[in-house]
Amino acid sequence: MKISIYLASSVNGMISNKKGIPDWLSQEYGDGFMKICRHTKAVIMGKKTYDILVPDYLPLKSNSEGTMIVLTHGVSTNPPQPNVIFTDKNPQDIVNMLEERGHSEALLLAER
Repeated sequence: MKISIYLASSVNGMISNKKGIPDWLSQEYGDGFMKICRHTKAVIMGKKTYDILVPDYLPLKSNSEGTMIVLTHGVSTNPPQPNVIFTDKNPQDIVNMLEERGHSEALLLAER
């Protein structure tokens, strides 16, 4: 499986402001983010990133658009849509899970 990393970082190496929200990002960054997510159809992100994006800015809205893996210890929480999977699995198990769903590439959203 091919896994790409998508990371926003400011000049000072921070990814968000003191509120934990990357509100300094440009519209072009957001458009590029959505485009690459829809291309790969599989997105892996941490729970903090997910909480910032939900519900209005999730890049994949349905099963037909793809799969979103959210890394969290709160795996008993029911996600709001069927293409979101909350997991605490190891990287190889996540790759296996995505491959079982027919994905050959994924996008990893990295945060600092």
